[in-house]
Amino acid sequence: MPADAKVSRTAGADGRERESPVRVLLVEDHPVFRQGLAAALGDEADLSVVAEAADGETALDLARRLRPDVAVVDLQLPGRSGLEVVGALLALDPPVTALILSAHHHEAYVKAAVEAGAHGYLLKDEPAAVIVEAIRGAAGGRRGWLSREVAEELQQAWLDPLTPKEVEVVRCLARGRSVAEIGDQLGISVRTVRNHLASVYSKLDLHGQPEIVAWAWRTGLAALE
Repeated sequence: MPADAKVSRTAGADGRERESPVRVLLVEDHPVFRQGLAAALGDEADLSVVAEAADGETALDLARRLRPDVAVVDLQLPGRSGLEVVGALLALDPPVTALILSAHHHEAYVKAAVEAGAHGYLLKDEPAAVIVEAIRGAAGGRRGWLSREVAEELQQAWLDPLTPKEVEVVRCLARGRSVAEIGDQLGISVRTVRNHLASVYSKLDLHGQPEIVAWAWRTGLAALE
């Protein structure tokens, strides 16, 4: 194993053994930042940093052997990029959920991460509590974890094709509302809800409600207020 790869088992702050903690793999080439984040996560009783890696190949080797629940992956890594690592993690059996952590919030980077299958895109200057919350959410299957700054910048770009009412309909659908419930909530008829959905299908080249829901979570629309 490369010298800069570290496998560890962390105890809770009280020294007691954790009960089924979320197993986390940190993939970050800056050792000071990686170690600081590992220490912050180590203070959480329900999280366990099982390994750290400074490059993509080492990360994938560790993921294959240790099967973490969530990988927190830097966007820019030596060798394989963070996006390539995310794709490879998702191709494992079982797949490993991934969050991108980056110093950059350019729209193209974020969209590429979402399209690669990342459950979220967080900036490195986020408080540790935000990263912790995202890890917990991603471990539970929730998508769309975006730094507030990223979400604000991307919201308009993602939603440009849709009318405000179409956005409301999609957000409600992604949050588990039925067509009838959406109509009641928005004060419109079921037929109007279906017309809005048909328009969304056409504008976004989607086919059916499951694809709309998946799109809403991939883009973070479902999590935006």
